[in-house]
Amino acid sequence: MAKVNFRKAQKQDAVFIQAFWADPRVMTPVGFPDGLKKTQAQIAATFASYDRPDRAFLMILDEHEQVIGEFCYEQIDATTFQFDIKIGIFEKQGQGYGEAAVRKGLGLIFERFEPEQIKLEVSADNRPALNLYHKVGFETLRRLENSWVDQKNHNRDSFEMILSQTTWRKNTDF
Repeated sequence: MAKVNFRKAQKQDAVFIQAFWADPRVMTPVGFPDGLKKTQAQIAATFASYDRPDRAFLMILDEHEQVIGEFCYEQIDATTFQFDIKIGIFEKQGQGYGEAAVRKGLGLIFERFEPEQIKLEVSADNRPALNLYHKVGFETLRRLENSWVDQKNHNRDSFEMILSQTTWRKNTDF
């Protein structure tokens, strides 16, 4: 499996995120086929909004310490967290970096905060993400019909997924 590290996003990382979010190849699976057109100042403000103990915006670094993606997490209630991940350099996708980052991120969340569960809502069309989340132990709770509208104004379905702390600990080597 690929090796990754995390570091807290800094203002100068906005240039990386801006490029990731503008790339339709990266953003189409998450409902933005035209990419996102955000300024570096808007992105830096997003970083600042994650500057709380119960959330973080992290940069994913490959084995050469090059920025290749983002991993964000936040607490959504007393027992639950959620996260978002993107391998933002399209050429690095499909090489195990996403799985490595998800496993590292889940470990960080479960070890630091000990939530009962992590929940996700994933586009029903995002097969690579769905396969990855199942691989690391997430279960599908239900399909949500017409649960969101994409950038092209199309109604889309998603799956609500959950990973319990019990399942994570059972499937993780300590």
